[in-house]
Parts: sequence; C-alpha cells; structure tokens
Amino acid sequence: MRAYIDAEILEPGYHTLEADAQGRVTVAEASVYVIPDIGDVNLFETLDAHSAELSQFAEAFIAAGSEPNQLSTEGEPVLQGDLMIVTWVSVQPRFRGHRAGHQVLKAILHAVGRGTVVTALHAAPRLQDGMEEGSVKHRMECRALAKYWVNSRSGHCTATSWS
Repeated sequence: MRAYIDAEILEPGYHTLEADAQGRVTVAEASVYVIPDIGDVNLFETLDAHSAELSQFAEAFIAAGSEPNQLSTEGEPVLQGDLMIVTWVSVQPRFRGHRAGHQVLKAILHAVGRGTVVTALHAAPRLQDGMEEGSVKHRMECRALAKYWVNSRSGHCTATSWS
C-alpha cells in the first residue's frame, strides 16, 4: 500500500521530489493484512499458515494472553470484527515529523480497515549498518516506536516489538 500526495499542492520546487507519471509523490509505504471475522478463525493456525512473519504476531498475541484459537484483548475474547496487521510502515525521510506516520495509519484504517476492531503494528526500526537485531540500541528504538504508535490516537492500535 502506498500513500501519495498530489505534487501540485506542494510548495514551488516540488519538481525535485520525483513525482510519478500521474504527478503524485510517494509519502509512505506500508504492508497490511486484514483477517476478516477474527472471531470465527483459529488465530494461530490462520497466521502460521500464511507466513513466518504473521506467525510472529500470533505468538505475540498468545504471549499477551490470547488463546491459540481465539484473539482476546484485555482478557476479553474478540468475537466479531476484523483484525488488521500492519507489518511495517515506512515514511519517506523528507516527510517525517509532524506525526506523518499517524496520518498514514489513519488513512490505512479509513481505506481498508473499516471493519477492524483490533489493529496490530510491529514497531521496529529498519536495521541499519552496525545495528544488530536485539542490541541495546535496537531495543531502545523499538520501545520508542511502540510508544509513538500507541499514541497514534487511531482508537484501537496495539504496537508490539520483539527481538
């Protein structure tokens, strides 16, 4: 999924921002999965059957108190509605700040998450040169991102990190 802005609304000099053929500039990209009617599926089997990446979310839900066959939040089973999993969001560096990530998440919720009752987001930075997954620096950045996303005011976002 990509979030765009119309290049015509940018300040003069926007042509340096590499607009596509339709005159749009990419602001952010995200990877999103929607599992419809989460109350009717076996949580772990469904996510594990799809990919190792999504099975990590099932493991995180179970560690947080869900049963393998039933998603729950705050000790209560989720019996209806959709689960949206956002495996990553990347805001282009020139658009970071001013809570751009929150606006992207709200746009995702509006576009594809209308029946969503729980949104889970993996809060982890991209590994850069010299940063190892699980290192102190990596864990600190994971915590900072989790805090950022939990404060997104989306209404139902659970940010998690693992390393």
